[in-house]
Amino acid sequence: MFLIILFLPGTAIPQQYGFRNFSLEEGLPQSEILSIIQDSRGVLWAGTNGGGLVRFNGKTFNVITTKEGLPDNIIYSLREDREENLWIGSMNVISKYDGKQFQSFQENDSSTFRAYNQVFIDTNNNIWAVSLEDQALLRLHRIKDGQISPVSDKFIDI
Repeated sequence: MFLIILFLPGTAIPQQYGFRNFSLEEGLPQSEILSIIQDSRGVLWAGTNGGGLVRFNGKTFNVITTKEGLPDNIIYSLREDREENLWIGSMNVISKYDGKQFQSFQENDSSTFRAYNQVFIDTNNNIWAVSLEDQALLRLHRIKDGQISPVSDKFIDI
């Protein structure tokens, strides 16, 4: 009995996972992915560091850049709201993409370097964002009435 128990774990078959890597050769426009989500329809969206927004349906890559209306090709954050709009955090702008067109939101004060590196959607479908400002400070924002408004002062020194 002892020998059976001793050798039983060694005979177990390990699980096999089917990982597949994608690179520029398969259609990615840029090798650095800064954000990735899977939307409610199962589509993968990737935000790149200069190559724009990438839509991957499991077979092909569709690249959306400033040529197609994307405000910035560097994308820090992606989220989907309950109406299936994609929210995109980038440099000095947050965009909403409904699958056809982009709507951009900016603060009135555009004199500051501001990277919207996190976008969040709460249970009431409110849009929140955290920005990195002046290379060392974070700030919380909310999109309300078509405008980005700061909710906090600069609150974290990183």
